[in-house]
Amino acid sequence: MERLKPIGKFFSETLSWWFTLAGLALIVIGSVHPWGLGDNTAKMLSSIGSSVLVGGVFGVLLKSAQYLDLFEKALRKIFFGSGEEKRDLVSVFHQNLCDTLYGKGKTIEGSNIIADLSNALKGVMHENHVLQQRKDLKELWETISVAMYKTRYGQIGEAIAIKLTQEYLPQQDSFYYEVFRESITSLRFVKPDNRYVETKEFIDLRIKPIDPSQPIDWHYVAKLFKSSTDKDTRFFLDKLTVNLADRIHDYPVSQDDIVDEFGRPALKALLTIRLEGAMEYDLHLEVRRIYDYDRNRQRDMKTSRFIVRPEFHVVYDDNELTLTFLPVGTDENAYIQKAGHFSNVIWNEYNHLIFPNQGYTLLLDRKEAAPMSKDTIRV
Repeated sequence: MERLKPIGKFFSETLSWWFTLAGLALIVIGSVHPWGLGDNTAKMLSSIGSSVLVGGVFGVLLKSAQYLDLFEKALRKIFFGSGEEKRDLVSVFHQNLCDTLYGKGKTIEGSNIIADLSNALKGVMHENHVLQQRKDLKELWETISVAMYKTRYGQIGEAIAIKLTQEYLPQQDSFYYEVFRESITSLRFVKPDNRYVETKEFIDLRIKPIDPSQPIDWHYVAKLFKSSTDKDTRFFLDKLTVNLADRIHDYPVSQDDIVDEFGRPALKALLTIRLEGAMEYDLHLEVRRIYDYDRNRQRDMKTSRFIVRPEFHVVYDDNELTLTFLPVGTDENAYIQKAGHFSNVIWNEYNHLIFPNQGYTLLLDRKEAAPMSKDTIRV
């Protein structure tokens, strides 16, 4: 008999479900007429099944109500302890929420609480330190950008958002420039026949790594156009320091004769510096260039990354040469000009942040000008 007790207990606890299944089975049998049952017998079985089913469902509902009551009692004990099972859960939760949002003891209408709670939740979600923890921040930015530009520009909104993300907000950047100062201290014609221009330049940079634990390969490229027989076009690196340490002998400049994509011969000078082990890097370069004026009357500087407040200074011989400074991709009024009354000085400081693919163009001109070519710098 002891062995049968668990079985009996199981059937007694699940009796309501068994009644439900039995009622459904009798209704099906009465509807299908299996085994050649007569109509009267089938109707009788259907009636019995309906009665059993109603009794079973009612039992299930009663049992569920019992379970819900037990769960509510257990929840009260968790919140209030064993001695206060009759306190109202909803009222207590309401008051605790008011205490959290408005201070101890204050009571606010439910509709106001929902609005205030919603605003508080939005504030937390948009706080900077919360957003930075998101793993989908790039996808979130792209989604918001597409929606924003579609609202304003319609069909081309998505193309605008993609171009901005890929070209003006590069994801693979390893650093940016906190200081970018380019100073041409001398720009003059030199013999033979004043055909060539010689420049002396100082370049001062502060490079801020995005991840200081990762090394940076920094590149400086100068491209000077020339004829295929030109032997006088030259590039010189006279001084190089990194964080005040002399590194001129550690990083030689490679110089190669190339032909660009338009078939123009040029001298390409390339300097590559490995930067690692510091939170920032101060670079100082002193360079000289000698190049054919007729083939390099336009000098372009276009950055491939962000620059904070770049500066560009030029001192030149205004008896021989006229210089024109043109901003590229920026508002020309954003440059602060500090040359004063000196006609042979350009002293421009950009007052904002330079984005990738922005920069400047410097035009050189004298009385008898040849067709324009470019001297291109990429940093």
